[in-house]
Amino acid sequence: MIQFREIMNAKLQEQSKKSFMIYPNNSYKKCWDIIVTFALLFTCCVTPYRFAFVQEEPQGWLIINAFIDLMFLADIIFCFISAYYTEEFLLIDERKEIAKNYATGWFFIDTLAIFPFEQILGSGS
Repeated sequence: MIQFREIMNAKLQEQSKKSFMIYPNNSYKKCWDIIVTFALLFTCCVTPYRFAFVQEEPQGWLIINAFIDLMFLADIIFCFISAYYTEEFLLIDERKEIAKNYATGWFFIDTLAIFPFEQILGSGS
């Protein structure tokens, strides 16, 4: 009975997709998530090295870091228009509910991660 209900819920959701909404099963979203994961891994590996050993950033690194920050900014925007499944496997695609969930979850941390402290406060050297 539960499987039937889940299948019917999935079919109903498929028929009532909203415009400008990114759904969890979208193949482009899956690719985007993989790209963002690699960007996070790159950032996690490179940032400690830069802080510890690099005195002056070469122009190429500044461009790469700016590009990655723009990717993370795009990801923040995408999070506000991405439907998600609850723990009960219900698809949430109401914009207000998505925004509330993201704003009370990862939004603050994601925003701090891309905030340009160095450019605003100066490099400190």
